[in-house]
Amino acid sequence: MRFPNIRLHFLFIRMTVPQDNATPSRSFRGYAAGNGGIAILRQIIVFMPLYFYSPPAGRGAELLLARSVGLALFLARIADVISDPVVGWLSDRTRHRWGKRLPYLVYGAPVWLAATLLIFRPPAGEPGSANFFWLTGMAVLFFLGMTTVQVPYLAVLPEIAPSEDTAIRVASRMGRWFIAGALFVMSAGWYIGMRFGFPTAIALCATAAALLLAMAIRDLFAAEQRPRPPETDPFWRSAWSVAREKPFWTYLIGFSLFVCGYYTILVASPYFVTEIVRMPGTMTPVFFLLPMLTAIGLAPVVERAALRFGKKRVLLAAMGLMFALALAWFAIAREPAHGAGPVLSDLLPLGAEWAARVRVSVLAQSLALFLLVGASVSVLLLFPPAIVADLVAYDAGKTGRPRESLVYGLQGGIEKNAVMIATLAASLALEKGKEAGHTHGIRLVGLVAAVMILAGAAVFSRFPLEKGWRP
Repeated sequence: MRFPNIRLHFLFIRMTVPQDNATPSRSFRGYAAGNGGIAILRQIIVFMPLYFYSPPAGRGAELLLARSVGLALFLARIADVISDPVVGWLSDRTRHRWGKRLPYLVYGAPVWLAATLLIFRPPAGEPGSANFFWLTGMAVLFFLGMTTVQVPYLAVLPEIAPSEDTAIRVASRMGRWFIAGALFVMSAGWYIGMRFGFPTAIALCATAAALLLAMAIRDLFAAEQRPRPPETDPFWRSAWSVAREKPFWTYLIGFSLFVCGYYTILVASPYFVTEIVRMPGTMTPVFFLLPMLTAIGLAPVVERAALRFGKKRVLLAAMGLMFALALAWFAIAREPAHGAGPVLSDLLPLGAEWAARVRVSVLAQSLALFLLVGASVSVLLLFPPAIVADLVAYDAGKTGRPRESLVYGLQGGIEKNAVMIATLAASLALEKGKEAGHTHGIRLVGLVAAVMILAGAAVFSRFPLEKGWRP
């Protein structure tokens, strides 16, 4: 799977980065595999804490109220607004015998992995302040570890790739590994969590992530990184000079609101599957996999559309589709949907008890909903690298120096916080009802997501870079 227009980024990097002392031609398969480890750990924090700490009635012990889980993760994420650009700025200025990026991966990965495991080991077996402060503290540690690893990891690619072709091949492998890591958590991780408990699933996922990150670190130890001109401006001056530019803030705010709406839907999906569709929890991975598989299949179509119509138009179209699907979620989740109509056991010879409560009409509508979400997911997966590449090139064209790590850090810090805002929004909505027979909160999630996506489209419509980075 190729990323649309990512070639532009590396063409620009090649023109602006000294080519002497380049790394000999290598595949960097281990480095690319590290992105799968990053995806595994990122998907864990998105999908699992809310359901683990605040499951629907009868599906496990409640360790925190839903709103408390959302608040704890949101408070932990506040630190990420600053830590992402700060780590990027520090990485640009680091002088170490391992290079500018590798020390952060070596020392940050163990912290990140340990925090992932500890999040799912709360001190108390019932709701209370101990669990709230534990989750908040471990989440802070998690996000600091994630920032320390992810920002330098992404910024190292232009420094190790000896040619444009190598960079594009490595970037494509990184994309495939990210999707593979996400699918692993959504399928095997979630199934094991529902069947054997989340601590067991997290241990398995963290082990897989550790192996993949170790492959990346090993690959980078053998790589010769190119010399880069050091960043000399103070942090706040550098950060402000990037953030104040209209291409940056219109993209960042608009796209972040889009991400907020999408993840609000995604975080609440387990509740939708078990309480609206009335499927068992072990079937949740099917609904997670549907949009991802659709996204993979539509990737070539999305790329051709972007080349023909431009990234801005395609992204606005994806926002429009996701807005309509959020409203469809709101409609499907209405309570009368379970009043009449054939159930699954009437059509298929299924002896399972749950088949007698699954309405065929609700199941069909829900499957169609999650399949169509994949079209928007395809844009979410493919476009950020290409658009951020435009922003990096735009910034360098105005300032005369590339600042990849700082730009990625600013973008990542605020966009990743959009995920936690989504968790908070979903948790607050679910307080209005998250069990069968009382599903007003699950339905409200669709309306909240629709408002976020509509606001994002309104902001992003002002994005000035219609075709590439040139103003």
